Amino acid sequence: MKDGPPKMTALIHPERLEKFVNQVVENNPVSVAVLGAQGEPVLTSVPGLLPADELARYHDWVRSCFNQASSDPMLRHPMIPLYAAPLLCQGSPVGLLLVRFRQDPADAETRHQNERGARQIRAHLQDLIAAGYELFNLSSEIVRNYEELALLQDLSVKLSAQSDPLRICEIVTEEVRTVLQARNLSILLTDPKTGDFVSMIAIGRDGRRHRPFRLGSGEGITGRAAETGQPLIVCDVAQDPGFVPVGYPITSLLCVPMTLGRKTMGTINVSDKPDGAEFTTYDLKLVMAIAAEAAVALENARLFVEVKDLFLSTVKSLVMSIDAKDPYTHLHSLRVSEVSAILAEELGLPPSDVEQIKLAALLHDVGKIGVPERVLLKPDKLTRHEWEAMKQHPLLSVQILEQVKQFSHIVKWVRHEHEHYNGTGYPDHLEGDAIPLPSRIISVADAFDAITSDRCYRKGRSEDVAVALLKKDSGIQFDPDVIRAFVSAFEKSRFKGLPE
Repeated sequence: MKDGPPKMTALIHPERLEKFVNQVVENNPVSVAVLGAQGEPVLTSVPGLLPADELARYHDWVRSCFNQASSDPMLRHPMIPLYAAPLLCQGSPVGLLLVRFRQDPADAETRHQNERGARQIRAHLQDLIAAGYELFNLSSEIVRNYEELALLQDLSVKLSAQSDPLRICEIVTEEVRTVLQARNLSILLTDPKTGDFVSMIAIGRDGRRHRPFRLGSGEGITGRAAETGQPLIVCDVAQDPGFVPVGYPITSLLCVPMTLGRKTMGTINVSDKPDGAEFTTYDLKLVMAIAAEAAVALENARLFVEVKDLFLSTVKSLVMSIDAKDPYTHLHSLRVSEVSAILAEELGLPPSDVEQIKLAALLHDVGKIGVPERVLLKPDKLTRHEWEAMKQHPLLSVQILEQVKQFSHIVKWVRHEHEHYNGTGYPDHLEGDAIPLPSRIISVADAFDAITSDRCYRKGRSEDVAVALLKKDSGIQFDPDVIRAFVSAFEKSRFKGLPE
């Protein structure tokens, strides 16, 4: 996890912040500036922003507000109607709001109204920050889960075709050195004849190989970890009575057994972080994940499909937890994912593209976690403001998914899933082939499930009605090629057996 609170741009998507500022200046006789924690403007080209020369003119006062604001959440410039308020996240400052009224009223009552207005603007912005912090935490959790699962999947791919134990150990060494900086690393395998542990690789941080060594069964910290099947972190090996020197200096040791069932295949030994820090439970978790992969690779090298299934199951569980906000859309994302994959296949896309589109469709509604339930579950027609809030969910999805670099190629697909073929969709009003093909595919799958599913405001319609409606909007909302693929798949009964 990162130290300190996240930056303002990580808490509120710039487009969402721009929309907020536009609404403020449209409804109030004010100019506004939103500054980051270092005093830098978060927005620079939005109408109604406090002019840069005015910011520069009152620079010293603005800087002082970062220090003074703890005593009063609203400060007023002594000479002009300029108000400053700290922006906080979990009690820590992440920026400063400046509100400049166009006229300086002479009477105290109007000044009081101005201050109250500035406080209300800050309160609304704080609500956005609080919601953004929840999204940031969810994003961080997705990032960590994905990185761990991507690590396993990547390692599994690398190991899947390997049958040489030494090559497997070399790949594991490369992976551990990528995720964990240490002065020394060794991979020991169990000698099936003697039960001893033999160092296949022992390497320093500079890449220099250490001399091979051998430890007897049950000998040293390695033997203890292997016998119990439990990983060990020893902060000072000199204080451990069972420690056995191995030919290079060691102060602290992280020892993780590679086990398969009750069988120990060997151990991964990592010693001494370069900065002298202790090994953490997160370090342990990462190495344990690698050790589990290595054990299976040493046994049979057939874990790729299982790791892939584990990754997809984790993503599905996250998506289902979001779908669960609305009981009427239970399993909606899973169905859209399945239908999208079928359409991609009908269009003749390669299997790798089909899998990525299936993943993007699974995640297309993840941003709805940031939409209020009163809007999601409203049985009546949405107001204009409620509809605008609902239309934010693609941007919220982007805000979550762009935290994961491995999702970079699907972010734009999710963003443009609600674009219309004739350019009347949102958020960017793209038209025709300017809309990514995966987005056009997901759009049809999403609409099909929406039409045929029960919603809080209506009963679901039949599949035949759904097909007719989709065909009617071919060339308007939907890509005609995708609609033709949809009709072809429907006529082949390929949509039977979708999750219910």
